[in-house]
Amino acid sequence: MSNPLLRPNDPRFQRPPLHDGQGNNVFADPEAPVPAEPADGQPLAARPVPVETANVFAAPAADGGPGPTYQPQFETTQQHRGILLLVLAVIGLAGSGSLALAATGFAWGLVGLLGIVPAATAGLLAMADVKAMHRGAIDSSGLVQTRLAMWLAAAAVAVYAAVGLGLIIVLLIASLS
Repeated sequence: MSNPLLRPNDPRFQRPPLHDGQGNNVFADPEAPVPAEPADGQPLAARPVPVETANVFAAPAADGGPGPTYQPQFETTQQHRGILLLVLAVIGLAGSGSLALAATGFAWGLVGLLGIVPAATAGLLAMADVKAMHRGAIDSSGLVQTRLAMWLAAAAVAVYAAVGLGLIIVLLIASLS
């Protein structure tokens, strides 16, 4: 059902004309230069484009010109969280060690399954922080701790994967026997 208050060709919903009564563009600048037109009907020769304005988005030349065209400058930098990430990675590594105890038959070793969460969290956050430190968004004084946390978290995840794969193989062999 259409709106009964609207009429066809309602002037309130018509686009305004682009040309006035004499045919002039109403949005044109009156001081703008008039483009040249050929007098004899032949096409005009193209003007050469200066090299400086040919491509303003091009990479700088390799002749030792100015550096990169854009380098972000951060007004403030975030504090590094290298110590926190290091603690999370060590907790995850300890959890993977206790999971290895589960393979020997120690029942409390299954608590080590919970250690994958801080290990994976520390690994992902450390990778993001290292990238942000290289950009300058995070204080780079904690780069060593952050990288160490990243590698410890990767080691913990690798131990989780190895122990988990070993447990799956042991369970498969036990079920086939």
